[in-house]
Amino acid sequence: MKKSIKINEFLKGLRFEYLGLAVLAVLMAPIVFLFIRDGAGGAVFEVHDQLDETILNYYFSAKHFGMSTYPEMMCGVPAEALKPFCPLFTPLYAIFNIYSAFIIQYFIVITTAFYGTFFVIRKITDNGFISFVCATLFASLPVHCVYGNVVAGTPLLIFVILSLRDKELSKGRKVLLYLLLVYYALSTSLALSGWVVVGMLGLAYIIEFVIARKNQKELLIAELIITISYVLCNLDIIKELFGIDSYVSHRVEFGLGRPQAPWYTFFVNLLKDGDLIYEAESKHEILIPVIGIAAIMLLVVGKTRKYWKQYLFAGGMIIVNALLYAFFSSGFVFDIQQRFQGMIKSFQFARFYYFNVGLWYILFGISVAIIAEAVREKISTIAVIALAVYSLVAFAFIQRTSGIFNQNVKQIIRGQGSSGYVSMRNVYCEDLMAQIDDAIDEDNENFRVAHIGICPIVSLVHGFNTIDGYSNNYPLEYKHEFREVIAGELELNEFNRTYYDNWGNRCYILYHDWGNSYMLSRDFKGSISNLQINFDKLKELNCHYIFTAAPIEDFNEYPLEEVGVYDTQYGFWRIWVYRVM
Repeated sequence: MKKSIKINEFLKGLRFEYLGLAVLAVLMAPIVFLFIRDGAGGAVFEVHDQLDETILNYYFSAKHFGMSTYPEMMCGVPAEALKPFCPLFTPLYAIFNIYSAFIIQYFIVITTAFYGTFFVIRKITDNGFISFVCATLFASLPVHCVYGNVVAGTPLLIFVILSLRDKELSKGRKVLLYLLLVYYALSTSLALSGWVVVGMLGLAYIIEFVIARKNQKELLIAELIITISYVLCNLDIIKELFGIDSYVSHRVEFGLGRPQAPWYTFFVNLLKDGDLIYEAESKHEILIPVIGIAAIMLLVVGKTRKYWKQYLFAGGMIIVNALLYAFFSSGFVFDIQQRFQGMIKSFQFARFYYFNVGLWYILFGISVAIIAEAVREKISTIAVIALAVYSLVAFAFIQRTSGIFNQNVKQIIRGQGSSGYVSMRNVYCEDLMAQIDDAIDEDNENFRVAHIGICPIVSLVHGFNTIDGYSNNYPLEYKHEFREVIAGELELNEFNRTYYDNWGNRCYILYHDWGNSYMLSRDFKGSISNLQINFDKLKELNCHYIFTAAPIEDFNEYPLEEVGVYDTQYGFWRIWVYRVM
């Protein structure tokens, strides 16, 4: 008993909010080490929908601040087509290089994840140790920081809303909470998740005011602050919603297939699979045993029932969000959406899954508090040790495949080219592009390039202008114009034709033998022949060069001249360069 008391007193005396800085330092350590050892861009992050052209939303917005068109990509793409997901991070790309800006953005996101989770769980449980464990696990998830705090900010948002309900709230603390709401809005996306937040806060206020007969003034102010912040930063989206577009978006031709699975399979899969949504991986499978034990404790141990409201609320929100995800993923909703045109037809209303990630870890924290309450003053020493061991196992489970900490540690141990992962620096291959730049005896501003099997980001970051690119909202007119280049290739591959005509976000030259491949590394052994592209249209688009991931075997049969083949020791790409004659 004495040992238990001593451990409890020791844990209560620790300032876990300060220990959080040590956690963040550990999570960042391999990234910083690679930055120092291998230079800027030495760290490893997820490439898909992040380090490919998605990062250009920030890069171009900073580089061309206030401009209506970004001239480098897709023969001049409207700024609305590459709108930053989270405007707060855009200045980073104006101040720092693309590598440093991205790492700082990642640090801000995981810091938000840690402290938002820590403070909300401590507010609910009044237990610093439990809050620290849950915050550590949540901050270690493989977050796609290009989306800012869309996933990582959920616990912070819940903390602010709960805190605003405190009866005795000083003016200074209230102002701080309102500022945190502004921070949340600026570091998240209205299109991805903000519309859900605005809707749920509005619904919560209506329930309080109409049903509970309580005028929660602070909740109303919170709703106004976050709505105004979103509107001011997303006027172009508001215009599009009301049909005041500056151009017709290619999204009007979206013809994504009707979901064939019944709605409940989406519901079940979201609850059981923590890897289901790649940009919102929750890894919550490891948490379910503790959550289940806590449910039993609530039923059989009377003193744990002080947490039943919090447990049911967090668990209920997870289930409700999963149901909404399933409903909006169903064929029924798909059929309704197809009756509309514009934004509603292609909008992804199923994005409630973004909020479940944070809710799983809040529910886990509440569950641990329930179990701790049940065994308090009996086996608390063993309970603390068990939680510490369990958290280490959970951390290893989270990191086992896509964990950013794990990937960067392997990059340190095994070295470039051997870890199985590719760093930012090796994706962007600036040394390689410098070689190509030197070999091309033309001013980059006077011509454009195209790519086959290569993501155009490698050229765009280096300063080449391209006719291709990736955007989820660019002019339909350009989609049709670019299609003239690849019409012959699309006729040779039905998958590619459907991929481009019914989606078309990736406005790429799709070679018929490669499907929609655009990340073919220097180890790729294929080749190109029977290339069916419209070279006259290429010239019309001022495209002077084609960069390919493999040699064009019969290039002499086309109006092409081989300039050379280029690669570097550790770069991701080997690039063949052809001049369009």
